[in-house]
Amino acid sequence: MRYYLLNIIWIAAAVLVFAFVVRTAVFMPEFIRLNKYLKSEIQRAENSAERRHWKRTRRKLFFCFIPFVDVNNVEGFHGRKR
Repeated sequence: MRYYLLNIIWIAAAVLVFAFVVRTAVFMPEFIRLNKYLKSEIQRAENSAERRHWKRTRRKLFFCFIPFVDVNNVEGFHGRKR
């Protein structure tokens, strides 16, 4: 009985690792493209307000690496003004 529970835990851990790897593989090309775009917009910004906007957008992009955060709910984690 004890080994049965241990096997279930190992299988669940393997499924979670597999899901993380797949999500990362799917997200990385788009992340790299968006990150380059945001860097260029930060450099091209004409004033500090515009620069702050692009930097904040870039930070939101980095928040999407947290497993339970995606583009739909990132505002809940980063919605507060600083």
